[in-house]
Amino acid sequence: MATNSSITFWDQVQSLEFLQDIFNLMHIRQIMALSVIHLNLLCLFPQLSIHQGVSHTWLMQRAHQ
Repeated sequence: MATNSSITFWDQVQSLEFLQDIFNLMHIRQIMALSVIHLNLLCLFPQLSIHQGVSHTWLMQRAHQ
């Protein structure tokens, strides 16, 4: 009985690690995709970066108040 439960426990741990690996890969791919899109937008619309910088500093000021 004990050996059976330990096997299922390790199966669960391995599946959790597998899910974590998949999640990490998806996260990395998402960051890469977002950064590529961001760079493309900056190339197409240079003025967007200025607006984004202004809105970012405004948001930071609002957050610290």
